[in-house]
Amino acid sequence: MDENEKMSPSEKSPNPGEFNRTIVIQPPERKKRTSRNETTPFHKIMKPFRRRKEEPGDIIGHVDLSHYTDAEPDTSAQLTRPLSQLDSRYSILEERARGGTATVSIARDKNLRRIVAIKSMKKDSEKKTELIDAFVSEAKVTAQLDHPSIIPIYGLTGDDENGVHLIMKLVNGKTLRDYLRNLVLNYRIRGIKVFDEDAMLRRRLELFLRVCDAIAYAHHRNIMHRDLKPENIMIGEYMEVFVMDWGLARIIPKEGEEPSEDEKMSGTPRYFSPEALRGERCDARADIFTLGLILQEITTLQFAVKGKDEKDCMEHIVGGELEPVTHLFGYKIDKPLKAIIRKATAYRPEERYQSVNELSEDIRRYMGGLSTSALPEDIFTRTMRSLHRHRRGFLTFVTALLFGSAAITAYAIFRQLETTREMTLQRQSLNYIYNRTAVVARHLDITALHIQEQLSALSRIAAYLITYNTESDEGKPPVFRPPMDQIGKTEPGMFYSPYYKRMVSLDYGIRTVAPNSDPEQCKRFTAKVSPVITKMKNIVLGSKTGYRFNLEDYEKLKTDYLYNGFPIRSVFIGSKCGVKLLYPWRGNYSRNIDPRQRDWYRNALGKTGSVWGKPYMDLDSVSGLSIPCSIQIFDLNGRFCGVAGLDVSVNQLTNSILDKGNVGDYVLEKAVINNDGHVIFSTKSEYYNKTFDPEKFHQDAEFKTPLYRTDEIRNRILKRGRDYGTIVVNEGEESIVYCYAYLEIFDMFYVVAADYRKLVEHVKNVRAEEARRNL
Repeated sequence: MDENEKMSPSEKSPNPGEFNRTIVIQPPERKKRTSRNETTPFHKIMKPFRRRKEEPGDIIGHVDLSHYTDAEPDTSAQLTRPLSQLDSRYSILEERARGGTATVSIARDKNLRRIVAIKSMKKDSEKKTELIDAFVSEAKVTAQLDHPSIIPIYGLTGDDENGVHLIMKLVNGKTLRDYLRNLVLNYRIRGIKVFDEDAMLRRRLELFLRVCDAIAYAHHRNIMHRDLKPENIMIGEYMEVFVMDWGLARIIPKEGEEPSEDEKMSGTPRYFSPEALRGERCDARADIFTLGLILQEITTLQFAVKGKDEKDCMEHIVGGELEPVTHLFGYKIDKPLKAIIRKATAYRPEERYQSVNELSEDIRRYMGGLSTSALPEDIFTRTMRSLHRHRRGFLTFVTALLFGSAAITAYAIFRQLETTREMTLQRQSLNYIYNRTAVVARHLDITALHIQEQLSALSRIAAYLITYNTESDEGKPPVFRPPMDQIGKTEPGMFYSPYYKRMVSLDYGIRTVAPNSDPEQCKRFTAKVSPVITKMKNIVLGSKTGYRFNLEDYEKLKTDYLYNGFPIRSVFIGSKCGVKLLYPWRGNYSRNIDPRQRDWYRNALGKTGSVWGKPYMDLDSVSGLSIPCSIQIFDLNGRFCGVAGLDVSVNQLTNSILDKGNVGDYVLEKAVINNDGHVIFSTKSEYYNKTFDPEKFHQDAEFKTPLYRTDEIRNRILKRGRDYGTIVVNEGEESIVYCYAYLEIFDMFYVVAADYRKLVEHVKNVRAEEARRNL
């Protein structure tokens, strides 16, 4: 859309790109700039009456790098090092635009693979030395102005033909000029009433404030832009704002400093300041005047300076003849905003805002409904304006006050009764999950205690046999037999187990000897300890029935073990001489197993009593993971002889808690965690009911068990010590209850995670069912 479409039908304006000539300007004496940025917008009726608050000071010390970041930028065209070659790092993808002296291309960084924009001097440009100096100066100034709303510069490169190329961020967006054109076109086609111009104006002002922030930063670094216009302001794809084209930027002259005779200022005549056109010295307030013109354009959607050519535009500016602040489509513009525009575009520099911060501060105060320095208000005016601005809210408040006073008391009583009922139900729900958690925790402790008692008894029996047994096993059938790879055939009592996927015998155990062991010493140890197999049978077969079974049940238990497995998979003794005795006999054990190198053996060394290990994968892992428990063996003279141990099925332990205690759709997970917060077993574990290939297992490989839930949950459970309790945590939109109980025998924690809402609903249904049964 042409610029003329933004103007009234009675007056047309030429393309602003035609007004770009070099004009000699004598810079005027510069006034000292002040800054005022001391408040925040308020949105409610009474907030305009509050006193201004002070800004917080810097109390906490920090490393001050301002001697680097606030240093005056170098605007010279001199380079201290030769330029690198463009094609050594960048690949040109396409030429995007071509101007009078330069072209803009899109390229890819060969190292970082990012897409960049490259501004290159045209090889046939006249006055090449002067243009290259200006080009280099622009690159150096822009690169030293490090601000989110100033286009980032990545580098300056050359080529074999002495060309100069400026590498910068590629902005996928449009200029502010194009943004305004598109808005005007929409309003013309569809009508302004279809749109929310209040919201659109606020959005335009927010974009303008980001431009102000960038220019304020440049002025802080003592740089003035001198060529501000909507064409040099880019709006990105995500509404980010970039001030472009710093080719005419220069150092702000100091007070009393005389400009050089050949100093020139070029730009767009429509956006010159009066002092520039009068040939006086310009300072930062010239940029503020231009910002005021841009502010008027984005507010009214038409030019602040109109004219048929550049001379006409400049005459209007020198004569102080700016267009009235009226909206192109007749939309009402607030008086404070008009006053801000008029103050920013005041003819005399001393009557304008003295810093960009003052301008942006007034805009922010206007957007927040506060009084501005451009149009101060008395209390009555502020009150009327605030009430008028929020009249709907005020009327709604009064109406609600009149009609709602009677309902407040009734509602308060109702809420009190409802709150009491909800709190009672919440307490009942937490007690419900707590009591059932305690039941399962006691069950696990009793299970662990029985296992430890059986293992301790096995250790004592072995100690007694090692000390006193003098019977020889010569001529007797061995109760501990070699592995299958040593026997080489199937013997009576061996059966294939569908559960363990291998040959198993519950009539006898298996004996392995570590490499380089003393055969005679191992033979003597086996002969002394062999009678312990009776206790081993009792431990394995009794683990299903609670160690209460008759000999008549032996055959039935053997069948159950082969097809379904038992909680205790196996019992074993490892001697310090290297022999391992294991029950029941397994067909896949190797003759070269050294028990002294296993984790269950080493974990028990130096420990008093039974020691529980972490889940690991063993030869039985075709039916899931195992948790070992082991204890040292000392003969009756106090000499260390070895370690006794057993493997507990993780799947069987998990099954034992699955249908006990808390049962229902409110239960998310049941788990046992150790004191480090690692999950030992869980109903939601990826290893629950998972089997492994016995041919590819890594013997005694402990799994890196995952940590339970989040750091916050683990800390709140573990840091309370050996305790019981409940925790309610908000996780996203859901509330989760964590009920935990310390397992004294395991020295671990049993934790139930439940959906709080479903728990309350479940308890409500249980209580209702109990009430129906009692009727």
